[in-house]
Amino acid sequence: MPARGGVDVIWGLRLMIELVRAEGLEQKTAMEIAQLIHEFNPRHIRAEILASLEEKLAQIERRK
Repeated sequence: MPARGGVDVIWGLRLMIELVRAEGLEQKTAMEIAQLIHEFNPRHIRAEILASLEEKLAQIERRK
C-alpha cells in the first residue's frame, strides 16, 4: 500500500504472511503472534481476520 513520501506500508498481518512465504517466520509463530494481537485489539483484529490469516498461511504451506 503506497504511503506518503512513496514508501510502501505493509500492515503487521500482511508482513507476517510475507515472512512465512520467505521462510523467515514459521506459520505456527505467525499465528501465535496474530492471536496475541487479537487479544490486545479484538475490535480490529476479529476472529474472522484470524481465520483468513490462517487460511492464507495454510495455502503457503501447501505450495511448499
